[in-house]
Amino acid sequence: WKAVKAFYEPFDLVTSPSKIIQKTLSEQGIDSVVLSNGVDSSRFNPGAKSASFKKSVCGNNKMVLCAGRLGFEKNVDVVIRAFAGLSEENSFLVITGDGPARKYCEKLARDLGIRDKVKFTGFIPSKDLPSYYASADCFVTASTFETQGLALLEAMSCGAVSVGANALAIPEAISNNKTGFLFDSLDVLQCREKIDKVLSLSNGKRKLFSIAARKKAMRHSVEKTTQKLLKIYDSVM
Repeated sequence: WKAVKAFYEPFDLVTSPSKIIQKTLSEQGIDSVVLSNGVDSSRFNPGAKSASFKKSVCGNNKMVLCAGRLGFEKNVDVVIRAFAGLSEENSFLVITGDGPARKYCEKLARDLGIRDKVKFTGFIPSKDLPSYYASADCFVTASTFETQGLALLEAMSCGAVSVGANALAIPEAISNNKTGFLFDSLDVLQCREKIDKVLSLSNGKRKLFSIAARKKAMRHSVEKTTQKLLKIYDSVM
């Protein structure tokens, strides 16, 4: 923290990507203004949903999606353990991205006897991301290390109903029981319960959640964050 404070000291203004990071910096004597990273809401939108795309990824199963870098701090193993005991039998877990935890996660899926129901895509082209987000029946993140949760907000911008760990910035993105559901960090049983809850939503209820998720993500659109950034520039010039 001494090094961090020394780094920020010369600047006239510092920005934070979320309220929780602003609070963390403030506790160390560093003042900041909240400015999230922008979400390209025109690209990440519900129109990217595709039944044919979804079928090519997971057949006729319901898609549970976990996306992002496979680092150990992302706790993808929690999602895999939760998925292993889902009530919804016709479900398929899709894990995109790559990273140091991938081999561990693949082995875990094998050890739990669900390797045939878990797809590790590896790195996927950026152009395909909206289709994954929009076509998923449930987006899940068990990460306890999110300073904003950009992948989560991109998924919400596509109308995905999400389940996330109640840690750092994730509760700022997910409005519990409105845009998705939160579970206690690292709690496999709670994570499983919330995924089951999303997969069992009626079409009408799912639509309400999806609309609310898109609306919440739009607060972080590139246009809105750019306007806020311009005001921040004006305040220091």
